[in-house]
Amino acid sequence: MTKRGTLAALAGAILTTALLAASPTTTRAAAPHVLLVGTYHGIAGGYTSIQAAVNAAKPGDWILVGPGDYHERQDYSVPSWPSGVWISTPGIHLRGMDRNGVIVDGTKPTATTPCSGNAADQDLGPNAQGRNGIEVWGPGFTANNVSIENLTVCNFLTDATGANGNQIWWNGGDGKGKIGLSGYFGNYLTATSTYSNGVNFPAGSYGIFSSDSTHGSWVNDYASNMADSSFYIGACQQKCDVVMNHDHGQFSALCLSSTNAGGYLLVENTECDLNKTGLVSNSPARCG
Repeated sequence: MTKRGTLAALAGAILTTALLAASPTTTRAAAPHVLLVGTYHGIAGGYTSIQAAVNAAKPGDWILVGPGDYHERQDYSVPSWPSGVWISTPGIHLRGMDRNGVIVDGTKPTATTPCSGNAADQDLGPNAQGRNGIEVWGPGFTANNVSIENLTVCNFLTDATGANGNQIWWNGGDGKGKIGLSGYFGNYLTATSTYSNGVNFPAGSYGIFSSDSTHGSWVNDYASNMADSSFYIGACQQKCDVVMNHDHGQFSALCLSSTNAGGYLLVENTECDLNKTGLVSNSPARCG
């Protein structure tokens, strides 16, 4: 089988639904493309970094990431936005091909161990402002319907004052006081940090995080070792409309923080253990 044929086979299940949905008697929009990062089953993709594939992707495209330790550093190219991977295009689907083997790693590229806990391996960004891992944020807060699945994000740390340090963040307009992002999906994700002195920053702040966003779901995710909370759903007082199902938070100050969360927020089949506090809400939302 040719390289093109093999990549098509990898993505066949993803594209089948989209192709069947289109009527053969009408003019169709261009079909989604599949962009492969790294190497998977011996097939080398067209991209060596996740950010390069994100920059090339169009709405509806799938980015499949082969196993590897990816030291993503978009913040070194755009220091004004401190994120290792910055997704600003709506409708992108980012999927790792091995949850434990695809690692978006906040430590320095010189670190010899994935998610190293050594102090010398930690990276606080080009201006020591702290770093976020994968952040979904678009101009005008319109990066809607972005899914992230089946990968690990680790060791994106705060600065010395506690700013940034979010591993995976759907950001609908932090501090704007209104919902700016609609549609987000996080499945089979791991967010953690192996570094903290146990008392002071820098440390991981939030594991899996959504703010000013609505219409989301997190399923089969794990987050741990955060100075604030493993999971955060907040600043969506108009209508969160979020479901958490079969998630697990450990070893953090809080398991789930839901500040200024309103509307429909359902937490079910979810385990919180070995945190300082479990589910904390200073909002009218009901968690069940």
